[in-house]
Amino acid sequence: MEDIKKILSSLLGETVKKKGIYEALKEILGEDYIKHVKNAKINRKKILIFVDSPSWAQEMSLKKKKILEEIIKDREFSEIKEILVLVGG
Repeated sequence: MEDIKKILSSLLGETVKKKGIYEALKEILGEDYIKHVKNAKINRKKILIFVDSPSWAQEMSLKKKKILEEIIKDREFSEIKEILVLVGG
């Protein structure tokens, strides 16, 4: 029974963190950019940002360094090492 509690707690914690990453990106990018982000999630030490078109993928790719610098200031995301921008999601 204790194992189930640990697993659920771990999964719920990751879900909360994933929701938090979208909000953190919204603060960094602003409304004009975030409306093109369809999804954002953490996978290992990477943030995956899914956008709605190739042109927005290019635009976000140009901002990856700034996003990473800002996001790791938040203790919750301090272990992030890389950002990938993908179309779809």
